[in-house]
Amino acid sequence: MTAGRNLVWPPVIEKIWEAPFVGYGRAAMQRTGLSAWLVAMDHEGALLGHPHNAYLEMLLDSGLIGLLITLALYGTLAAWGGSLIRDRRHSEYMGVGAMGLALVLAQLVGALTGQSFWPHETTVGMWCAGGLLLRVWVQRSRLSDGALDSELERDRAEPTEVTLWSLGGVHHRWDGAWWESGGVQGGHWWKHETESAR
Repeated sequence: MTAGRNLVWPPVIEKIWEAPFVGYGRAAMQRTGLSAWLVAMDHEGALLGHPHNAYLEMLLDSGLIGLLITLALYGTLAAWGGSLIRDRRHSEYMGVGAMGLALVLAQLVGALTGQSFWPHETTVGMWCAGGLLLRVWVQRSRLSDGALDSELERDRAEPTEVTLWSLGGVHHRWDGAWWESGGVQGGHWWKHETESAR
């Protein structure tokens, strides 16, 4: 049921107490001889080279200082996600916040019995979500003084014109509310037909 964790964790915790603040450096299980000792004792799961607990691994590798820095990073990401979820002004905030918070919490919970706080391919999705959280958080903070609403209103009032296709010298474009067909003559847009798309 414990997959050998009850046998692996006690010697790891003893080793942590020998250097509680700074740890032994990366891959401390191998460097301190714990992995070799566990293999010699024929404990289950010893060949994986980590204690099957990311918190214990970080304490062993980087000590209490490293664990606190790591938890501060994850806590910051979780706080950004929670803040974005509560912001009801735009659905993008809630969506990015929910995705980021869910992945960060999944990592923190999964770390109790496995995983690792060190960068690993299994956490790429979470780090991508963390990047999105940072991007949306910064953008929201820049526009939190009401500039976002005025920018959205300006975009609605002055939609960007997009040329969709050109056929036989006639260009077709969509401006957000109308389809227009026309052409360019002397650098100016001319219309010969306008119809509502609604």
